[in-house]
Amino acid sequence: PAELTVWPNIAPEPEVALQREVTETLSLFFVGHLGYPPNQDGLIWFLKEVFPLILKRYPDASLQVIGQRCPDSLIHLLNRPGVTYLGAQPSLETFYASTTAAIVPLRAGTGTRIKILEAFSRSCPVVSTSKGAEGLEVRSGRELLIADDPEKFAERCFSLHEDHSHGVALAEEARRFWKSGFTRETLNRVIADSIHRLRRTGNTNGPPHFG
Repeated sequence: PAELTVWPNIAPEPEVALQREVTETLSLFFVGHLGYPPNQDGLIWFLKEVFPLILKRYPDASLQVIGQRCPDSLIHLLNRPGVTYLGAQPSLETFYASTTAAIVPLRAGTGTRIKILEAFSRSCPVVSTSKGAEGLEVRSGRELLIADDPEKFAERCFSLHEDHSHGVALAEEARRFWKSGFTRETLNRVIADSIHRLRRTGNTNGPPHFG
């Protein structure tokens, strides 16, 4: 039978090494394809249920939303105080460097969240739902913060704004997690090991199958 090799999901190295900024206001950041229903659902939930709680404590808080193909059903929710919709952007580096946290408020969908790995690789703190962090062996309070109801999600965001050192510690552990198995070098090593194994065993069943 053909041998199966599992390729890890990866997030490439940041384009440039940026120093993270300490923001005076609570600043949040969401990135995702807005034509994808789970992204729509998660963002709508955050805008309706979580962000009002954040604005109640911090009226100057902000949310930047980046993503293409935003449906009309979502556009009107993005046109509210504190929210800026930026569409697609050629680079996300400055956003990761200048935000309190990247949010991943997903409540549906499957697979590893590349957006979390990208934030980890850029030492950006993450607040996610359990569903959003699904597929990654992470733990709330170690690499990121996890909450599944509006009040707790808002509190997680408050904690990162009110204790900068907490966010730094999470981001450092998150970057170590990313480097341990989700870099381009990791993928190259898996491919090379697979090819070497096939050559060593003299497999004659055709090319390797990757999954």
